[in-house]
Amino acid sequence: MDYLHGNVRKGIQLSRKLGFPTINVDNDMWGKDEYGAYIVNHIQYGDGIAFVMPSLAEIHFFNNIFFNDNTINVKIIRKINPPSTGVLHHFYKGLENI
Repeated sequence: MDYLHGNVRKGIQLSRKLGFPTINVDNDMWGKDEYGAYIVNHIQYGDGIAFVMPSLAEIHFFNNIFFNDNTINVKIIRKINPPSTGVLHHFYKGLENI
């Protein structure tokens, strides 16, 4: 997977209210082997992190931009390997049960 792209869908905007806006992207194209966390880059919005889950990919750009487009296309820089402890540990553990 070189790029992560799809249709943006509106969420509950909780992260936006907290000052850390995220972009929710429909996930109907990525398989189970591709679920996880990724470092990504967008030509206009810069670097970010994407959490790819079964029905949704959630992207957060480090510069806290407010994104208003209907589609997104970001370059995958690399997958973040599951850590043995911490928040991402729980994220990856949850994905193992899917």
